[in-house]
Amino acid sequence: MSDLEQYIDKVFEPRPVAASLPRPAEPATYAVGAGGPPGQQVQQSDVFRGILRKWYVALVVFIVLAGAGIPAIWILVEPKYTV
Repeated sequence: MSDLEQYIDKVFEPRPVAASLPRPAEPATYAVGAGGPPGQQVQQSDVFRGILRKWYVALVVFIVLAGAGIPAIWILVEPKYTV
């Protein structure tokens, strides 16, 4: 008998959890666009400021992706010309 066959005739019903999760004191104000007021959009300058704030993370990600991507393209892409 497999593990699934032993549960075929049993019915599982969801039950509420005895302990409730703590709620945050105030909603997050940094989620503009996702949780902000309706109609508010992310400005391009806000995105640029965010990138400048974490420039070292963006630089490391770029170097890792370029370090893996450039050799992969060099090896895997066949030339389109014949000599």
